[in-house]
Amino acid sequence: MVAFTEVHNARSRAVMERLGFAYRHDFPHRGEPFARYAISLDT
Repeated sequence: MVAFTEVHNARSRAVMERLGFAYRHDFPHRGEPFARYAISLDT
């Protein structure tokens, strides 16, 4: 599963990290910088 938020949105990034998502990389979306996070759903 993946999630993304604006690079400067520290609160959203903190929530994703608390949920177990790991930062992967920054990428542009409609001209704005976004941060991509991912988590494995393997059980």
